[in-house]
Amino acid sequence: MTSKTVIVPVRNRDAVRAGAENATEMTALQAMASRMWRIFLVMGFMTVTAAFIIGIINGLNLGDFFSDPASIRNADANHENFGTVQAILVWLTPLTLLGVGFMLVGITQVLATILGNLRIAGANVQAAVGTQVEILRVPTTGKIFPMLMFSGLFVLLGALGVGAWLGTVQGSDVFSHTIADIGGAEAGSDLLADQGTVAAVSAWLVPMSFFGMALLFSAITLALGTIVTVLRFQAKRIVQIAVESAEVAPAE
Repeated sequence: MTSKTVIVPVRNRDAVRAGAENATEMTALQAMASRMWRIFLVMGFMTVTAAFIIGIINGLNLGDFFSDPASIRNADANHENFGTVQAILVWLTPLTLLGVGFMLVGITQVLATILGNLRIAGANVQAAVGTQVEILRVPTTGKIFPMLMFSGLFVLLGALGVGAWLGTVQGSDVFSHTIADIGGAEAGSDLLADQGTVAAVSAWLVPMSFFGMALLFSAITLALGTIVTVLRFQAKRIVQIAVESAEVAPAE
């Protein structure tokens, strides 16, 4: 045993050999991940699908809008739902990236589930052969990737929240005006100030979502690295058990 491993007491080796029980259990986080990954994958697919449908509807409205003369387009603030389309476009990309983020969270949780199964399988093999059961302490990467996963998800949710506020609350003060009014807003007017807010926040809103995505991809990378670390430990442990068995055999 080293400082990086933990000895697991086994209550009933015969039950482990028979497959009636396991020598150890998943960690709390791994057990949660094994139950939640399907939910996040479904949520992600449904969110991306909804965003795709909204995008199609927006495209149809924009096509109808630009098929009319400029005099008609400029006279009505929400001609062919143009104002509504502009408000939706503010938060549609954050919504789409949140859906992809949900799916990446699901993938990360699948990797955590694999780690849990490796933990159980490694302990069961050792218990079955009658040797001391040693499992690897959670590596540093294994502690960091769940934090990155949740951080990335919260960033994506925050980006969607900002986008929803910008498009519905702040953006409504802009998109409720005609194109002519928006283009002719005077310096110091509330309309021009609102336009500035929408433009300024939109400038960093999508990068904020991509920052959340970067955190999720980092979590996946660290989770894969943790799996590699665990597999290396288990391979060394198998060799160690084989050597110990070979040394004991002649004495018998």
